[in-house]
Amino acid sequence: MMSPEALFMRLESLAIRLLHTITDGATCRVNPLDFTALLYLRDRGFVNVSVTDGCVVAQRTVEGKQFAIERARGGALTEVSNEASER
Repeated sequence: MMSPEALFMRLESLAIRLLHTITDGATCRVNPLDFTALLYLRDRGFVNVSVTDGCVVAQRTVEGKQFAIERARGGALTEVSNEASER
């Protein structure tokens, strides 16, 4: 079984991957398999989520764009990894 830290890092990794697929200024249909990651992004204010024509759609926010840029550089993932290894 995975540790809570490992599960969090996995969820964040999936969320970052999803966030990179959402183009600025465009509405993107979201695959049902990505809903958990989408909710993570929504709860942190990185995407706006709505239902259009029966499909879940998302738009990346300015904060989401900044988050994606920081994670692409390896920013806070290193901090989370360090915290997990200290425990």
